[in-house]
Amino acid sequence: MTRCQKLNVNGLAEWRETTVVELSEGKKGRRSRAEARQEILDRAVDFLWDHSFREMTVARLMDRTSIGRSAFYVYFRDTAHLAEALLGQVQTTLEQAISPWVAGVGEPVTAMCESLRGEVEASVRVGPIMRAVSEAAATDAHLERLWNDFLEAFDRAVEQRLRAEQRAGRVGPLDAAATARAMNRLDAAYLIDSFGRHPQADPDQVHKVLATIWISTVYGREKLDEILYQA
Repeated sequence: MTRCQKLNVNGLAEWRETTVVELSEGKKGRRSRAEARQEILDRAVDFLWDHSFREMTVARLMDRTSIGRSAFYVYFRDTAHLAEALLGQVQTTLEQAISPWVAGVGEPVTAMCESLRGEVEASVRVGPIMRAVSEAAATDAHLERLWNDFLEAFDRAVEQRLRAEQRAGRVGPLDAAATARAMNRLDAAYLIDSFGRHPQADPDQVHKVLATIWISTVYGREKLDEILYQA
């Protein structure tokens, strides 16, 4: 069995560099609709690194862009609609990150460790979005529904994989639905706390904590020692 690979958090710098390049290119010439929309989303993420969602207004956001303020309404009805688009991007990013284990690719324990690694790497980039939407959900019914739908999509994916592992005889008689819900809520809270604001936590430490909890809960301490704590 191979050990879980080390984290690669260089993606954060690459992601920010891409954002800067897109912005500077936009100032040199006419932008496509897709580029203009993405610039607004990128600047929204920049804003959320240091502010709550309730502090975001169209004026404050668009002042950060290279396009006119009225352009916001070409792409979004309001800031809640923008939050929905951002959360959709987060969901796609995280679904791709955890796909090895959820899709049942390769040796299951290694796949789980790698999926958690991908989840942590992604959360380094999208943590502020998750924090902002989860906080705003407490006082906004629309965002509350979006946040719950977001979490429940991962609940279903994890539950299905747990049931498949039970059928294969690799996981014992735990309650798949309740376990998926509990573990995902733990994940979300811990990732938001670790990566939702500056300064961020050490990604390697966050990954080790999550891998310890997930692998020992689902596959047992012996499997955890083999993949994460072997000499």
